[in-house]
Amino acid sequence: MSEAELMRKLQKTGRSVKEAILDQSLLAGVGNIYANDGLWEARINPKQKANTLTIPQVKKLLSSLRRVMERGLATGGASDNSYVNAKGEMGSYQNEFLVYGRTGEPCNRCGTKLERIVVGGRGTWVCQKCQL
Repeated sequence: MSEAELMRKLQKTGRSVKEAILDQSLLAGVGNIYANDGLWEARINPKQKANTLTIPQVKKLLSSLRRVMERGLATGGASDNSYVNAKGEMGSYQNEFLVYGRTGEPCNRCGTKLERIVVGGRGTWVCQKCQL
């Protein structure tokens, strides 16, 4: 998807950017883990209305989502004890989470403790200094 196409789609919704990027009809393939890590990497507040994002923010968001999803693919995804791939191997992206599931741990950028909030009914991890 191009930056211009994503911008057009985001301009049409009044939902939060987190809710919008989880909408598979708007942007296919982004799940909660990658949404959290991508938003953190792009320094975007997950509660910000999607239709208020600037062009530079959309560019950064799209590149950040691509980057975290590529890391996820390269590491076999995130696994818990119940998931293995066709070869019986666990993924290891859970060892590289940027913010997802890291409540109370220090932000990798600024050291502020990460917090868990709820956005659109989904657990959302944020750095109050870097993203809000």
